Amino acid sequence: WDGHILSEFKKPWKVCPNCCQYHQNKLAIDLAAEFVTFVEKEYPGNRWKQLEALHQKLLAVHGMAIQPTQKGEATQIASRMLSMIGEMKTSNPSLPKRIIQIEAVVYNGLGYIALEEGSEESAKTAVVYFEKCRETSKAIGFADGAAAAESNIAGAKYKYGGSSKVSNEEFLVKHQELYKQCVATFGERAQTTIKSGLNLAIALFNADHGMEAERALSKLAAVCKRVHGPD
Repeated sequence: WDGHILSEFKKPWKVCPNCCQYHQNKLAIDLAAEFVTFVEKEYPGNRWKQLEALHQKLLAVHGMAIQPTQKGEATQIASRMLSMIGEMKTSNPSLPKRIIQIEAVVYNGLGYIALEEGSEESAKTAVVYFEKCRETSKAIGFADGAAAAESNIAGAKYKYGGSSKVSNEEFLVKHQELYKQCVATFGERAQTTIKSGLNLAIALFNADHGMEAERALSKLAAVCKRVHGPD
């Protein structure tokens, strides 16, 4: 690491040096946890590096199917990150764009966690977080983040009837944007991305794009076999 490019600083903790693929599932979480410990020990006064390490851990935890234990851990990580960013804003209101981008990702993650609960109230809570993600993303020109937030807001509102009807084609566009964002953020093999891909296939079918839906499902099946094995 040359001391300047943070992506290179993070790389050994997130990418396999042999196959150059992102670590997945429990291994990703374990390495991210070690990364957090390493940064806290070696860079105790560097909030930016600590945020990057926590960001990686949040993505790793959220990349798995959210179980009660993972949900609690993800919520704690997100709350800690927002607290750190709040403290940084107090001492320096004009934070680097990257820090605000991480803030948007945190709100997005909290929205997903709330949405996983499956109730009407939790869907409304999810909308609040997704709206914060959208506004934060727009403030720094983070187009992908804003697009994903818009899609998530529409999906969450659809679950509890809190929005006007969205046509199947409009809903399809939103799911396409969301899937693209999930691939960019979590990787193609992450649980979150696979679930987003399944929702995209459903949206394709509902919008009368049957052949595209079939191709999308075939692609998802191939990804699942690579991640979980043929059975």
